Amino acid sequence: MTTADIIPIRVPTPFAVGDVIVYLVKGDALTLIDCGPKTKEAAAALKEQLAAVHIEMSDIEQIVLTHHHADHAGLLDCFFLMTLK
Repeated sequence: MTTADIIPIRVPTPFAVGDVIVYLVKGDALTLIDCGPKTKEAAAALKEQLAAVHIEMSDIEQIVLTHHHADHAGLLDCFFLMTLK
């Protein structure tokens, strides 16, 4: 794995902490480390930046959470709901 296989993605939050950085890791499984808050703006930013590297949210195979705060785990539901379709 090289640094080209780890892609930082800046996701806006409505919180005083400001933006969070989530990471796309291209390894044995396409992995997202954290996913950002559950807002339309965060989802749009994540989709846009994934598309810039030719990845769709549905391509993500696993999500690893660093901790369970709303700014890091809020969009997790969106990934789960995609698997039900």
